[in-house]
Amino acid sequence: MEQIPQEIYDRIATHLGDTGKRPGQSVPHAERAFNRPVLATISRKWQRAIEGRSFRALELRSTELNEFETIMTSARRRYLRVLRYYIILPAYPAGSRQLFERHGDRTTNDEAFSAAMHRLFRIFMTWEDQSSDRPGYFIQLHIHNLYSPTDYRFRSRSYVPT
Repeated sequence: MEQIPQEIYDRIATHLGDTGKRPGQSVPHAERAFNRPVLATISRKWQRAIEGRSFRALELRSTELNEFETIMTSARRRYLRVLRYYIILPAYPAGSRQLFERHGDRTTNDEAFSAAMHRLFRIFMTWEDQSSDRPGYFIQLHIHNLYSPTDYRFRSRSYVPT
């Protein structure tokens, strides 16, 4: 099997579908039975093919930056093209829920937003030297759904961004 070119593994991986579902999205029974990441453990060529698909577009919460920094090894970074970033704001006190933000709340949220962005860009800065050998490389960064876990619209269910 190791004589097969990497391009063949990559092509097969494109037909295996995504590794999972988005929150709230139903998944057909046959798809639930298939676990694509397991293929990455078969060989280095399968690992490259599966990780190339799995790390191409990621969704990341600001509360997950430590894990993101750990799993995004230099080998995996080269695959990343699209990052959807969800910034989680601090929880509001019980008496402040469902009310308009006060100046202090806005200041706290602004600081949380800034800290989340700075932390992400500090991680990217550690990648800078390693990506300099690839001119034209870029990552599309999409900032989504700034929210507090105590926001009213998320109170009745455990919110996971889609």
